Amino acid sequence: MISRSAIALIFFMLAVFSLPMGAVDDSLDSKFRETSDSPYYLDFELMDQVGILWRLSQLRGQVVVINFWATWCAPCLKELPSMQALSILLEDESFSLLAINAGEEPIAIDRFIENFDPPLDFPILSDPNMQAAGEWGVRGLPTTYIVNRYGRLLEFAEGEIDFTNNTLVEKLQRLIDGGR
Repeated sequence: MISRSAIALIFFMLAVFSLPMGAVDDSLDSKFRETSDSPYYLDFELMDQVGILWRLSQLRGQVVVINFWATWCAPCLKELPSMQALSILLEDESFSLLAINAGEEPIAIDRFIENFDPPLDFPILSDPNMQAAGEWGVRGLPTTYIVNRYGRLLEFAEGEIDFTNNTLVEKLQRLIDGGR
């Protein structure tokens, strides 16, 4: 008798090896898509884990990366350490990273993030009713947005990304320095 895990592995292997070469592209450039007409972002007011109210409009003049995530989302969890590394890397720049938890209560988020070592020291905002996620058009988690220093939404990516990827860091640095 073949186990379920063996059957799942067989189907996975068949799926991978039946794809044409080059069909799977996990590069960062393939994940980020430009937004049409670079609209201005939709402002929000969300509370962080220490009780500070954040408004995106207060960050005008900075490049902002916004990531919608949840504690139950495995790819989201894999992103958090690289988000921390990016936050440290750009801490002296005109840059902010906001992680917005979609749909969970603050107490559950607090219990979850207290287990990170090193601790996450970028703002973790709570969107328990998913109002901001809905207004921003989040279709799945994780979803990441890049907003330029003029308040225009430039790009978004759905799915897991490595926030320490050189392509992303260089793109953010160009935006911080005033380029596109």
